[in-house]
Amino acid sequence: MVAIYNATGGPNWTNHTGWNGKPRTECGWFGVTCDAAGDHVIQLSLGSNNLTGALPALSGLPSLSTISVGSNLLTGLPPDLASLSALAYFYADQNQITGALPDLSGLQNLIIFDVAGNQLGGALPSLPPGLQGLFVNLNRFTGSIPSSLEFASALQTYNVQFNRLTGPVPNVVGGLYALQHFLVAGNRLSGTLPDVPIVNNLQNAGSTLCPNLFEPSNDASWDAATGEAPWWTDCAIFFDGFDF
Repeated sequence: MVAIYNATGGPNWTNHTGWNGKPRTECGWFGVTCDAAGDHVIQLSLGSNNLTGALPALSGLPSLSTISVGSNLLTGLPPDLASLSALAYFYADQNQITGALPDLSGLQNLIIFDVAGNQLGGALPSLPPGLQGLFVNLNRFTGSIPSSLEFASALQTYNVQFNRLTGPVPNVVGGLYALQHFLVAGNRLSGTLPDVPIVNNLQNAGSTLCPNLFEPSNDASWDAATGEAPWWTDCAIFFDGFDF
């Protein structure tokens, strides 16, 4: 806990009540939630609190299930992020985080992962089967949407809007029966769009496909999912050279 405080400019946090206090007082520190017995930290809620720098390794908090550090000035993720086995909710959106994401497929308890509005790059990560929401929009990810997406069988929201992704959307999307929101606008994706999931739970007007470089097709299901008829109407407005 002290490492978090020291690594992220604790003395300059907007609120650092209790931090750096005596051992066994951690459950009373600002933004800290412990289990019922008071033995383990299970949640850190430090959003909009003027955190700076990079988050340190968090393996010393093995019961940590929620990390909420959005809307700060952080520049780096915990180096051991992929090994935080209890992690269920991770919110680090609207920071200044750079680098690449690790493979997340080993985080079997992960439900929501949100790093939108940062400066992350590289390839999109593999996802665990229980993940329900991925929010990596407004970053600098490159490469294609991975076919390993098929293993994220619980996925409800897939938001990769406004990155630098290329290539086709893999046909495995058709097997994502829980999918409700498919948001891929503002990339450089191309090719023929696959069919909607066989069991179609996409919400009306809850998905975005354009601008991209998709080939037009007549598909009433994608029209309904995007709220556009035809769905490819705005694909003519391709953001060539769009930069974040």
